[in-house]
Amino acid sequence: MAEQQASDHIKRGKALLSRVKQLRGHVGSDPSKAGELADALNELTANRLVAHQFSDATTDAQEAVAAAARLLNEAGPVGAYTPPPVAGRYYTAVTHVAVAQVGLGMAEAAASTMATLDEFRAKLTHPVAAALHPRTAVWALSAQAHGCLAIGDVAGANAWADAALARVDRSGLRDSDADRPVVLDTEVLVSDARWAAGRPDESLQHVRAAAESHATWADGWLADAARLSPALLRFYVDPMLAVQRRLADRLASVGDAEGSARAQQALIERLGPIAGRLGPEGRTLLTDLQASPESTAGPVPSALGGWAPVTGEATLEPEAGSAPVVPVVPDAEALAAERAAARAEADRLEAERLEVERLEVERLEVERLEAGRLEAGRLDAERLEADRLEADRLEAGRLEAERLEADRLEAGRLEAERLDAERLEADRLEVERLEVERLEAERERLAAERVEAERRANQERAAVEEAERQRVEAETERLAAEAQRRVAERAIAAAVEQLVAEQEARRRIQAEQEARRTDEAEWVERRRVEREMAEKESAESEEPTVRLPEPEPPAPAPEPPAQESPADQPAADPVLDRYRAAQAAYVEVRSQGGRRATRDAATELVESLRPLVARDRDAWLQTMITSLTELASARRAVADLWGARAATKEARDLEGR
Repeated sequence: MAEQQASDHIKRGKALLSRVKQLRGHVGSDPSKAGELADALNELTANRLVAHQFSDATTDAQEAVAAAARLLNEAGPVGAYTPPPVAGRYYTAVTHVAVAQVGLGMAEAAASTMATLDEFRAKLTHPVAAALHPRTAVWALSAQAHGCLAIGDVAGANAWADAALARVDRSGLRDSDADRPVVLDTEVLVSDARWAAGRPDESLQHVRAAAESHATWADGWLADAARLSPALLRFYVDPMLAVQRRLADRLASVGDAEGSARAQQALIERLGPIAGRLGPEGRTLLTDLQASPESTAGPVPSALGGWAPVTGEATLEPEAGSAPVVPVVPDAEALAAERAAARAEADRLEAERLEVERLEVERLEVERLEAGRLEAGRLDAERLEADRLEADRLEAGRLEAERLEADRLEAGRLEAERLDAERLEADRLEVERLEVERLEAERERLAAERVEAERRANQERAAVEEAERQRVEAETERLAAEAQRRVAERAIAAAVEQLVAEQEARRRIQAEQEARRTDEAEWVERRRVEREMAEKESAESEEPTVRLPEPEPPAPAPEPPAQESPADQPAADPVLDRYRAAQAAYVEVRSQGGRRATRDAATELVESLRPLVARDRDAWLQTMITSLTELASARRAVADLWGARAATKEARDLEGR
């Protein structure tokens, strides 16, 4: 029975999907189908939400909201004149979005979505509940409860969960196998709300009720699980996992380790035979449960005193003014009676299942006979199809021959075009080759002209350098002759001065000798006169006299020794000798043509001239300027531009002084 319900659910989903695709194509040409498309989208979304296919449902729900919103806008402003079916369609689509958000773990977003519906409902002057399917009303109330749990509003969550469970009890959803997953989800929601409110007994009561309801609904397919598709397995397994794991965890939290272990083991036993059919996720889940069969639930939350029930239109009850239903927790005896009734109902359902199986066997036999008839018809159809295919094949052969002929003609045309293109390309390449050869010849001619120009420039530069070298040599020889002339003039001047000094000395000596001879003659004459007078007196007195010895005449002064003239003595001048040697070396090196040796010889020549300029600036200044100019040329020849500029600057400074 349960398997048939699940199969019908899946078939209905496929049919709805086909219907939606068909209506999408019709709406483009017939806008009046927009309402049918929105309703079909809502039904398809509800079908997927029941099976917990939240990802697929999200896309359909959003499309349904867009379609319903367009119809709502066409009806005018939201208010008293909004048609109830249009309002109910929009309310249903948005509720589906909120339920999908809860299933994807976005409960807070679901609360925001439901808040927009509260604002929408407040604008209406008529209750929207009358236009809602009971399942949609339960989902709307459940989404409110999930949103309150997500934000920590435990009291609000319990109030909305109670309203959802009351709506389930009054709407008859418990009697609908198609909506059994909705009932199970509501029981689990109430259990979660009671647990958050610190009421573990009530939470366990609801989760046990959900477990028993699931067992009654789904255990029949376990014996034939191998025949079920993965989609059918998921339809049953997801609610089972939600219920059994909560039961095991909460039993462990209240200290019932044995009950928790039994619940965990029951889950392992149910999941074991079908884990492989669920893919890698199912095998991983079973491995985790077997590796750690004990539950690891947290402590029981603190108890909550109470909460105000949801009333009024918020309960989404179709009857105007109906009082909210507050769930009554049955006592132990009532619970035992209810369980006994449930077991009796289970026995009745088992008998019905056996009867259904018998009828199924008979149906299969009828289907087999019908299949034989259909097989014969299929063979006839296949024969006709084979004839049609043969005709199609012949037609295809004819078309293929025509295509091949067209391809041959097209290939010929393309080949002709290719040959023309190759010919044009060859002509273009030949023109380019000739142009390249012309450019290459032009480049070689320019290169030859450049080489010839460089050769001529080198020859001219060599001629200029040779003329400059000859000029420098001539200037150097002139300066050397000038220096020799000046040295000779200085030597002659010194000799003349020496000769004049000697002549003066000779005149002085001759004057002294002449004066000495005059003095000697006077002395001799005086001595003669004195002797004569003395003789005269002696003769007159005849007295004897004593003769004194005559003084000796003064000796002649010795003549000064003869001195050699400067012209006869060689002049020893180291500074001048250094200059002469540097000049001779420079002339010799320059004649050899070595640039660096020429620069070094010119440097030495300038350095040898510096003491001569310091000693006799007027005599050696022009020679120094010429030598600095030669040094600048020699430095430029070896690319020493800074040195050449320094020598040129020094020469200009000397010329300006």
